[in-house]
Amino acid sequence: MAINISKSMNIFRQKIHLLIWILSKSLYHNIGDKLIIRNPTFFETIHRIIFCTPHITIAFLLPLWCVNSFVDSLSILNTSKLICNRYSNEIICSVTGRSLYDNVEKVISSEKEGLISVKTKLFPIGIEGEDNTLLVISTNSKEVTLYSQKDIVENQILQLNSFFNNSLETRVYIESRASSNPINRIIFLVFFTGFWDLITFSILYRCIRDILSIKIYAFVFDKATEELTSLEISRKSLLKVPIKRIAKIYLENGGKYESHKIIFVDDSNSPFLSIDFLNSITEVSEITSIICTFLEIEHIEIPP
Repeated sequence: MAINISKSMNIFRQKIHLLIWILSKSLYHNIGDKLIIRNPTFFETIHRIIFCTPHITIAFLLPLWCVNSFVDSLSILNTSKLICNRYSNEIICSVTGRSLYDNVEKVISSEKEGLISVKTKLFPIGIEGEDNTLLVISTNSKEVTLYSQKDIVENQILQLNSFFNNSLETRVYIESRASSNPINRIIFLVFFTGFWDLITFSILYRCIRDILSIKIYAFVFDKATEELTSLEISRKSLLKVPIKRIAKIYLENGGKYESHKIIFVDDSNSPFLSIDFLNSITEVSEITSIICTFLEIEHIEIPP
C-alpha cells in the first residue's frame, strides 16, 4: 500500500514538473533517462497568436472604415447654400444643395435640436494638393456636411460663429462649393480601399494560416527503451526510431532570417529526421549540444 502511494506521488510530481516545463520558455526537459525536446514552446505559440491579433483586427476594421467613409462621402453637399435667420430666441438654418446623387434640403432649428455649432473636418483620406475641405453644421441630433475650400472656410466659420454668438445679428448667408470634382475623391477612395484590403487580407491569410499550422512537437530520447519518439502534443506518436540509429547530429545554420535545423544522420550518413527551430542560433546550438551530450555522440555545425 505504502509503495503504491509513493509511486503515485512520484508520478504526480513528474506531471507537475512536466506542466511547469510546458508553461515555461525552456526548449528541453531532462528527467533521469529521458530528454524531451519541444518545438515551439508554449510562449512562442502565444507570442505568434498575439503578434497576429492586431493584423486580424485591422483586416476586419479597415474595410468597414473605408466603406463607412465611402458612404459618408456620398451625402456631402458638393454645392450648397446656407441661410440662418434669428427669430427672437430661436435660430433656424436652411441648407439647400446637391450631393453626388440627390438634391438636398434640410432645416435646422435651435429650439428643436439644441445649440447649433460649426467646425471644419478633414476628409479621412486626403489627396495631395487638394483644395477641398469640409464644413460641418451640427446640433445634438443632426449634422450637415458641406464641401468648402481651404482658402475661404476660416472666414465662413468666423461669419457663422459671429452670428451664433451675437444676438444683434439677424441673418447670415454662406454659399459653398467644392473646388474640384468630388468624383475624384470617390475614385481615389475606391482604389485606396481596394489596395489596403488586398494588403490587410493577405496579412490576415498568412496570420490565420500560421495560427492554424501551429503544432507543438515533442521529441523524447529515452535511454531506458533506447528509442527516440517523435510526437505531436495531445496526439499519438508520429515516429519511433532506435537511438542507436543516430550516428551523428548536424546543426544547420539557416542564417539571419531562416529557421535552423537539427539533423539526425545514421551510419550510412543519410539524414532520417530533422527538427526546425525559429529560435536564435545560440539557443539551437545549446539544444544540439545537450542532445549530443545526452547521447554521447559528435556535434557538427554546418555554416549558413
